[in-house]
Amino acid sequence: MVRIRTALPADLDAIREIYNYYIRTSTATFLEADCTPEEMTEKYESQLRDYPFLAAEEETGEIAGFAYASRFRMPSAYRLAETTIYLSPHCVNRGIGLELYSRLIRETRRKQPELTGLVACITLENQASIRFHEKQGFLAAGVLRKAGFKFGRFCDVGFWHYLYAD
Repeated sequence: MVRIRTALPADLDAIREIYNYYIRTSTATFLEADCTPEEMTEKYESQLRDYPFLAAEEETGEIAGFAYASRFRMPSAYRLAETTIYLSPHCVNRGIGLELYSRLIRETRRKQPELTGLVACITLENQASIRFHEKQGFLAAGVLRKAGFKFGRFCDVGFWHYLYAD
């Protein structure tokens, strides 16, 4: 059983460890250097002001994953938020991500009722993430070829769009 809740400052070390795992081992993020404690604190504090920053906590107290929403682009006319989710590697394919992301979708709309939808930016080689987002109702919206270069190769990214019902 997992509990989805607002992330706390005490969770940030565990959240950073999960994030750094993906920085080191995947193209799920284009960051190439580990996220420092200061960077994670800054990200947490800046997102939490206006958007949800959630943690999935296992019964043992261990953080199983995290998800947050953030401003999509700077001009104030945009009515979209960008979503982010990462799970601890041992928590993948256990249904935690679906529960965490469903809550993120609802909480983002609650905190930012003027939003019309959400955007997810996904590396095209990450087919699991594409399937995950499509299961949540995100639709493919476009592709940027050779958008990033990591691990000695170019990577294409796609955008997936979730439209809130009126």
